[in-house]
Amino acid sequence: MNGSNGSTAGGIDFHAAYAATKLGLNALPVAPHRRKDGRDPMPMLAWALLHRYYIRPETPFTLHDHLYLIDIYNCTARQVRVKKSGQSGLSELLVSLALHACDERKLDVLYLMPTHGDMRDFSQLRFEPAVQASPHLSQLLAVKGKVHGRTARQTDNVQIKVIGSNNLVLRGASVQDTKGERQKANRLKSVPADLIILDEYDEMKDDVLPLAQMRQGHSPVKQEWLASTPSYPGIGIDSEWEHTDQREWFVACPHCGKKQMLSLQQIITEEDDFERPVAWHGQSEDRAYAACVRCGKELDHLAGGEWVSAKFGKDIVGFHVTKLFSPHTPLIEIVKRRDTLDEAKRRQAINQDMGEAYEPRGGRLPLDILRNCIRPYAHKPLVAGERAYMGVDVSPNGLHVVIRGADPERPGERRQLFCGEVSSHYDVGRLIRLYNVASCVIDAAPETTKNRELQADFRDGLVWLAYFPWTDTGSKDPEAIVWDAKKGIVNMDRTRVIDGMYARFYDQENTLPENAESIRDYFNHLRAPVRITEKDRRGNEVSVYREGSNPDHFALAETYCYAASKRDTWWIA
Repeated sequence: MNGSNGSTAGGIDFHAAYAATKLGLNALPVAPHRRKDGRDPMPMLAWALLHRYYIRPETPFTLHDHLYLIDIYNCTARQVRVKKSGQSGLSELLVSLALHACDERKLDVLYLMPTHGDMRDFSQLRFEPAVQASPHLSQLLAVKGKVHGRTARQTDNVQIKVIGSNNLVLRGASVQDTKGERQKANRLKSVPADLIILDEYDEMKDDVLPLAQMRQGHSPVKQEWLASTPSYPGIGIDSEWEHTDQREWFVACPHCGKKQMLSLQQIITEEDDFERPVAWHGQSEDRAYAACVRCGKELDHLAGGEWVSAKFGKDIVGFHVTKLFSPHTPLIEIVKRRDTLDEAKRRQAINQDMGEAYEPRGGRLPLDILRNCIRPYAHKPLVAGERAYMGVDVSPNGLHVVIRGADPERPGERRQLFCGEVSSHYDVGRLIRLYNVASCVIDAAPETTKNRELQADFRDGLVWLAYFPWTDTGSKDPEAIVWDAKKGIVNMDRTRVIDGMYARFYDQENTLPENAESIRDYFNHLRAPVRITEKDRRGNEVSVYREGSNPDHFALAETYCYAASKRDTWWIA
């Protein structure tokens, strides 16, 4: 949000800007606060115009080229989710949100970035310049107070800032080079907060949000903002977005008046088989523009517009910010960045330009692959000579079971004999006996005691407890499945074993009954994991499966069933 320099902030009359926005501010609901004087706090945009005249020394604050941010500044909802592109002005907005909450609303704020290093850099590059550029904030941090009867200067360091009478605590959601997750929890455990801000949420672990929410236990406000460039479908901010009212930015055509959401389909007119742009509006002029969906004439993608909700009645507010309405990225650059076969570059173009989750090519099991596995049979007991294998995934709501058979008369096919949810380990034992299961692999956690009891009910080597000890790093063992007969457990390389399970569907070795698509949740669970490449703790690129918040219980049950089929004859020797 940089403007030009000058004594009047690039010729901008901020008193006029304040007057222009005040019309909309008067109708807004008042944000929850803890002011003891009973006065309603000044809205954030008005506060920013008055006290953040410069966002950093010699860089004036202006929204004249970021009109889409005005309503986000004015948003007073308790829960806000922002799915955003890179370099969209949201970082400065979140800085203002935190400082305004401490100063004007008298709230304690917990601001989280993915790591301690990220937060240290963010504090020095964003918060420190913000305070230096604001006489009001500089004065607040310079105020001396009484501590145990003695005069003391306000706290102001990289991690904690006392602004007026309230705390702004800056933390990394995880600490680099620590001895484990416990230290991460301890760094957040003692931090009370009214407002929590999670910046770049997709780079944080799944347990960070509930851990941060626990810090609001005694707050009457309990406000939270999550903002992030998305990564993959169903993960992080993309998953959170599904629970919001899903607001998109609409602009009106200057020619026919049609209001419409800006999309790539209005710019790119033709793509090749690899989804690379072949033709687009403005191509002959070596530029790109968005065309109106009604009249086909050029739209002003930087014009003022309005946020339109796709899902009404939701308590959580969601904004989707893209570079299609950003002034600092020519549309032709967005088009050209999509002209690549490099998966890493393609992902960055979709994540950073469009603020959308990226689904890798081949990263998710296609629906048509599953349908190709359907055969004209129904679930039924074993046939003579058939051997059965079972996989069981344990979830909080029950146990998901898959049983498959190998018939010597039909080599290369593994029929699905049973697929469904059962409520207890007793039911699992009953199915083992009913189908004369040769080998069963069951999720070791969280019901380890009950799993051991089930294991004790059958001969040695029939029931195995499964662990994924190398989930994020992969195993260097040449075998993806390592059996420990003494302990009755099996350790598996999660990525390689899931790869093997899916390969049986691609090869149509795992066949499905005629009603497979109507089995509750089965197809959805199988298609939940997405194969992605990311860096491990040492910075090495590794392939992993992520399912985000989407349930994947039947996918894991199929994985355990696949593992069970690899160990059905050991006990005969």
